[in-house]
Formats: sequence, C-alpha cells, structure tokens
Amino acid sequence: QQSPQRRYAVKLERGQVWVEVPAIMPPAAATEEWVVVAEAADVRPGTVRQVQAGAATIALVGSTAGIHALDNACTHEGGPLGEGSVEGTTVRCPLHGWEFDARTGRCLTEQGRHQRTFETKVAQGQVWVRVAPGAVATTPVDDLATKKSRVEIWKAAKHGIDVWPDILRYAQEGTPMAAIDDADLERMKWYGYFYRKNNDNNHYMCRVRIPGCTMTANQARALAFIAYESGYSIVDVTTRGNVQIQGLTIEKLPGVRAALERVGLTSRQSGHDNIRNITSHPWSGIDAEELIDTRELARHIQAMIIGNREFSDLPRKFNIALTGRAEAAAHAWTQDISYVATPGPDGTVGFQLLLGGNQGQAPHLAWHIPVCVRPEQVLGVTAATLRTFRDLGQRHNRNQVRFRYLIERLGPDQVLIEIEQRLGYELERFPQAPPRPARDEDFVGWFKQKQEDLWAVGVCVPVGRLTWDQFEGLAVMARQYGDGTLRTTSNQNLVLPGIASAARQAVGYALARHGLTFEPDAVTRHMVACTGKQFCNLAVTETKGYAYQLIEALRRRNVQLHGINLHMSGCPSACAMSYTADIGLKGVKIRRRLRVVDAFDVYLGGGIAQDVQMGILYQKSVPFEQLPEFLEQVVHDFYLHRSDTETFSQYWRKKLQGHQAEPASQELPTWRCARCGHLHVASDPPPFCPLCAALRAQFEPAPEASSETEESAAPEAPARLAPIALSQATTARRAARATRSAPPRAVAGPSPWLCPSCALQHTGDAPPELCPVCGAPGSDFRRREQRASAARGSATDGAALPRPTGKRL
Repeated sequence: QQSPQRRYAVKLERGQVWVEVPAIMPPAAATEEWVVVAEAADVRPGTVRQVQAGAATIALVGSTAGIHALDNACTHEGGPLGEGSVEGTTVRCPLHGWEFDARTGRCLTEQGRHQRTFETKVAQGQVWVRVAPGAVATTPVDDLATKKSRVEIWKAAKHGIDVWPDILRYAQEGTPMAAIDDADLERMKWYGYFYRKNNDNNHYMCRVRIPGCTMTANQARALAFIAYESGYSIVDVTTRGNVQIQGLTIEKLPGVRAALERVGLTSRQSGHDNIRNITSHPWSGIDAEELIDTRELARHIQAMIIGNREFSDLPRKFNIALTGRAEAAAHAWTQDISYVATPGPDGTVGFQLLLGGNQGQAPHLAWHIPVCVRPEQVLGVTAATLRTFRDLGQRHNRNQVRFRYLIERLGPDQVLIEIEQRLGYELERFPQAPPRPARDEDFVGWFKQKQEDLWAVGVCVPVGRLTWDQFEGLAVMARQYGDGTLRTTSNQNLVLPGIASAARQAVGYALARHGLTFEPDAVTRHMVACTGKQFCNLAVTETKGYAYQLIEALRRRNVQLHGINLHMSGCPSACAMSYTADIGLKGVKIRRRLRVVDAFDVYLGGGIAQDVQMGILYQKSVPFEQLPEFLEQVVHDFYLHRSDTETFSQYWRKKLQGHQAEPASQELPTWRCARCGHLHVASDPPPFCPLCAALRAQFEPAPEASSETEESAAPEAPARLAPIALSQATTARRAARATRSAPPRAVAGPSPWLCPSCALQHTGDAPPELCPVCGAPGSDFRRREQRASAARGSATDGAALPRPTGKRL
C-alpha cells in the first residue's frame, strides 16, 4: 500500500485561500563541542579531505589563508567537496565544478547560494572543529518525502517535453547560449541536445538513441552526413551504445531532428532524468548461444517511453539492458533493470530480473529479484518498475535518488511487492540467480555466426571516436559485404555482421583503407574513454586526448595489456565504466606548485566476468604525466608475481585486501626570495619573507642550477607512488637509463644550513642565532649534506673524464 500524501487544512476568508501548515520550529539548541579531526601537518595548503566530526561529514580544506571546514555535501546537488580541489581559498566540487569560498562558504558559481561552514582551530599539532555532539533535530522542511532539489523545482515549472517551441524560437533567432535560460538549456536534453560550455561555447552535442544497439547502413550514413554538414565531422560511439555528434549550432538543431526522423532515428529523452538507450547484446540474432533475440523488445520499450510524459519525469536517469543469452553479459549487473534470458521452470524462455545496479558516484551491483519474467511480460514489468521509481523515489538530493537508493530504503522484497501492485498480478517465482559471465567479451575480431557461412567482424574504434568519412565507410561496407546493419558495443566499438567467408579478406582491406582494423594492438584494443572535458560540462579532466597520449606512452614502454581493460572517466559519473574495469581511472584536480593540474584516482580489480565486482581504490591523485610509469609498474607487478590461474583483477584484489589509498605524495618545492635569497621549502611560498619581509610575489621557484644549494638544482621529483616489487632486471635497466641520462651536477660554495624543526634553509658561513620561522636555536642547525655525485665532481678539479672508445652496440 502506498504511503498517504501529506494533506493540509484549507479555508476561504476575505476572498483569499488560507492553508494551515505546521509551524517550523527551530531545532533544539545543542551544546557544541570541539572535536579533533586531523593532524595539522596532514592538511597542507591546496589540499582537501573528507573527515567525520561527530555526526557531521565535513570537507576539511587547507587553503592559503589557513584551515577551514565546510559541509561535505555541495549545496548544488550534494557532490562530495572532500573529493574536490582547492586553489587559493576556493574549493571546487568534483561533480559539477561549483566553487565556494572556503573561508565564508559563499558560493562563487551562483549568487545567493551558501555552503555551511564550521569553526576550526589548530592546537597541539591537531585540527579541531566545533560541531554539535549529535544529529540536529529535523523540521518539516527537512521531510525527505516532500523536499525537492533545485532541479525538481524547474522541472515542475515546465516539463522538458514542452521546450520544443522554445528551441524553434532560439534557432530562428540565433540565440546565443548565454542568453538562454539555464533551465531551458537543461530541458533541451529531453530532445537529446546537450549544451557545451567547456571550451565549446555556443555549440551543442546530439546524442542519438540506437535501440537494441543496432542501426541500418542508411541510418549510419545519415549520421555521418549530419556530422559532416552540421558538426565537427566527428562521430563518437558511447559505452551505452549511443552515437554522439559534436559541434552543432543552435540554428542547426531543428534540421538535425528532421534528418534523424527521416531515417527512423531519434535523440529524444536521451539525457537528464529519462530512460537512456535500451541496450541488447551485440550478437543478438546471430549468436549460437542465445535463447532469444531481444532487439525487438528493446524497440518496443523505446516506443513505450518516447514522448510519454508518464515516464519522462523520473527522480533520476534510468538504464535498461536485455541479454538474450543465459549469462549476465554486457554489464547487466550495473543497470537499473537487466533482463537476462534463462530457461524457465517449464523449459520455455523467460528472463531473470536484476534491479538497482549503477556505475555512478556511488557504484553498486544490482540485486537479483527471484522471479521469472516472460517475454510478453517485459513491457508491463518495465512500466510497473518505472512507476514504482517515479512514485516512491525521493527527489531531495541528486546524489542519493537513483533507483538503488529506493531499493536500499525499502528492501528488494518490498520493491517487488510495489512492482506487482502496479502490475496487477504476481510474477512467477524463480530463485535461481543468473550465472556469472565466464569471459569478458571485447567484440573485436572475427566471430562465427549461427547462420551458415556467415561471419561478424568487430572493428576497433580507438577510444570510441571516428571521423565522419570513417563512419560512412563502415556503413558502405555493411551494405556491400554484410547484412546492411551495424552494431554498437559497450566498449565503444562497432560490429558488421552477415559477412560471407569469401568476403573476409576484402573487408580487411576496406577497413585498412579507412585507417581501421579488426586486430589492433593490446593497448588500443582495451582502452575506453568517456567524452571528457573537451566537450562535457561535468568532466573534471580531459580524457580522449589523454587516452591517445597514454596509448602511445604505453606502447613506447612496451606495456602489454593482454586481457586487461583500461577505462578512463573524467569525473565520478564513470561514463567509461571505470569502476568495473581491470584498471579504472577517475579524473580529479590536484595542486602542484601553485597550479591546479589534471590527475587520476586509480582503481584496480574491477570486472564483469567471473567475479563481478567493483574496483578497489589503489592510489589517489596520480598526475597524468606520471600515469605511464605508474601503470607500467602495476602491470609488470601482475606479470611477475601472478599465479598460473590468476587474472589481473583476481591478483590485485587479493593483494589489496585491507588497503587504504592515499594521495600520491610530492617532494616539496623550494622557493627563493628574489630580494634576500632566503629559501623556503613548502608547497607554496610564505605570505612574506621572514628575513626581509618581502611579499609572496617576490618568491620564485629556486633555479635548477644554483651556487647556493645543490638541492635547488634538482628538478621537481615525481610523486612517490605506492611501492611495487619489480624484477631485478627491470630495476637494473631503469637505473642504467637514469645514470646515462642524468646530467653532471656541480655545486659551488658551502651547503646551506638546515633547521631540523621547520626545514628552513639558511645560506651563510654560520647558522643564525635563532631560526626566524620557528625560533629553534642556531646550535640545532646542520649543514645539508652534499651528494656523492657532487663530491666526485669536485674531486676531479674540473678535469675532463676520459671518453670511452669503441663502437656502441
């Protein structure tokens, strides 16, 4: 039975309508107390971390003005500020990039918004935060059943389906993006048009639905023509089986919709709080192992939801997948609804039901619901599940309203009861769970179809991006050599089915003419990347460009990713499915030498084959420049120490039991005062010089070659990564390379004096009487040791070393 809707007493008086509502009482005053949350030495300027202070989850920010504490949940949509980045006194949310002043909590992105702050102090080397000892009492406005997020408010003001007349008007008038209301920009996603403000202002992306992951050659050619005529001439294949076209101007949008509809395609409801592309297995209809071809069901589900207001105002996005074989392939365990084919109790084909999986900010594997859904029941069960989510799903916090949170709140048994109530009958009970997939398919190469003498070829699309002419070329090949269709896959590749054995060689040559192949190298084959910051508003970092660079760097290092999937996502949304990859990369921002740079959190041990699981966070905040070496160590460690039967994910999951990830550390840089030469070792220069009182602007990075200190001659050391055992041969080769490439170092003059308390460096013949920073006595100062290489250089008195003779082998 549904929970009753809240009702209020109403009366008419003096020509006005009066509503009686409960008085909103202020929360009971709670005595606040100081709580230790961290060591002061661990909260350096430019860092932010998530801590627990009593009942409050707090983002502890180290800024250039001190240490500050803010509510961890971003006031925009609840993103975790503790996983964001800091620049100066500004903290940035990792989810949508909203910025706040860490000192006051004032929102810098939207005027009038404010983030709650907490009082902090540093005492006895520890950071203290002042908070209430228990949870604050809630008020009627905090009732999650009625509380609405900012998004729900503008959704209620005007439905997304109703924005089409506005789009036509914007297109006719050539309205610039800055002049379009933010809510209308979001509503345009109901028609598949996504505004792009990151480096691509006044351009839009169109996301086209490919139901059942199958399109005809004519449809593919139409998409290629749209990309060429109206966009940037590139076509992206997504992990959800969509096709995306970048670079559309506002004037082109109505014509793009008409061109899609002429060939039976649509981009409607492919974004925001809608049901996304309905996927099927790429081998549907050609697989000898399948029990049922699910593509027709996918088309029926799409027809049921497109233009239907009943299913186009959900609390959050919703993903549906169908698999016609009796194992949960194609990421079935990370979908909101997954139908997995199975022989039913009577031997006829049915579907096992998985609910509530997701890959987003809080990834979770689906629950198995012990029922058997017959093919003719799929539409009804889907509609009943959507109604359950629409009616009972909360709408208060965008980060906690996916379908999985409803299942966690009610329990899977109660959710099944709610679905059956809306369905009108009970489903057949079937307790057997779907078998875990025995293999991880990448759909690249030649595959024998169940039809006699026919083959399907999986074409590798590097990081999911094609030029318009490559895409058109594949459409021509599908019609010339295949059955006239193309299939999209979950790893951003394409499949051409229905190719006769005699035409396989001709297809290989045709692919080569377009710069494509069905037998790529192992790195390219297993690399997946989302859209990234180049075009995506939500992305924190670039991805596709980095993925191309990473492919080349790993090739040069001869890193072999045999069966090891490497997925790169630019934000916590994980559109590249990075949480279920063998190696998953999630983009973050970090601070390095007064600059905010791109870095990646590294997850290991995820997988959708054999042991279905989410990856384990292994290392935080690895700068992109260090990723090739870091990944080389990770992969080599697996190859050197694995047992005969262990997969990459099994090896690292065993090794990382109980592992706590930490950010990649960094050698502190040295700053030099341009006025007096004072040296300061820290992440940032001091507010003013402790010797001559010069302002921070007078400090600069210590030069690489200095007569005052040998340390300042060293380049910035790379972040220290987690120790990994390497073979003696690998270590020896690296040491030899480093020795050959290291430039000779010479150190002139005495070494500086080093304060052991604060690491202040003092130049001169004698130490100071007192340290000007921490007050340590001069007797505690010690000379910084010269390195052996410098000592050897001085021993030669400048004489040139003899040059070795002979041929280099």
